Amino acid sequence: MVIAARTGQGKTLCFGIPILDLCIRQIEKLEEKGESLESIEGVRGLILSPTRELAIQIKDMIEAVVPVQYSEQIKVAALVGGMSIQKQ
Repeated sequence: MVIAARTGQGKTLCFGIPILDLCIRQIEKLEEKGESLESIEGVRGLILSPTRELAIQIKDMIEAVVPVQYSEQIKVAALVGGMSIQKQ
C-alpha cells in the first residue's frame, strides 16, 4: 500500500487500524472458544519505515489507539538500527 498525504491527515491509522482489528478479532475468537491466548505467538503485523524517527512515531500512534481492554494482549514494538544498544 502506498499512501501520500500531508502531515496529520491520518496515514498511520490507515494501515494501523486494520492490523489492530485483525489482532482483536483473533483474541475474541480464542476467548469465545475458551482457548488460551498463549496460542497467539509471533508477529501479527509488520510496518516498514524509511527512518527511525518515523518508526517510533508510528509505534507511538498505534499504541495510542489500542483499546484499553486489549492493552495486555496487544504489544507494539519499534525495531530500529543506528542507535546504541541501550537506546534500542
